[in-house]
Amino acid sequence: MGNWPLWPNREIGEIREILELEKEILKEIKKLIPNRVLGGVMSEIGDPMALLPIAPGNSPQFEVTPTPAGVTTVAANAVWSSSDTTNAPVTANASDPTGLSATVNIPSTATVGTSFTLNWVYTNADGTTATATGSYTIIALVTDVTGGTMAQVV
Repeated sequence: MGNWPLWPNREIGEIREILELEKEILKEIKKLIPNRVLGGVMSEIGDPMALLPIAPGNSPQFEVTPTPAGVTTVAANAVWSSSDTTNAPVTANASDPTGLSATVNIPSTATVGTSFTLNWVYTNADGTTATATGSYTIIALVTDVTGGTMAQVV
């Protein structure tokens, strides 16, 4: 069967030991790889059945769910911005150490029907950036009913 050398058992054992050491080294290298945010999904915070309307006079809150799942963020690396700083100014929530949540303080004078975009940009330790974006529209909020009509339906 050709001139293939037969490896003694000792050499095979050494090769196995080297492979085990390489596995351990890879585990340690993975621990050193920076915790990197790749992107995220933006949504309004709260019970889906009772979300605060995005309307004049309201202050709805928004959050970003970063990807990959389980990645850790710090507020100092996160920047929130709004495309409309007059009708929909955004402020990162100071009490959130992750930088993943913000409040839009819609003034009572905001123009109904105005669309705006919220942006979240996160700078990773290695200088790469990740983003999340959400687009919203300011709606009219009807708070007072001043009359109506009544009719029998059955």
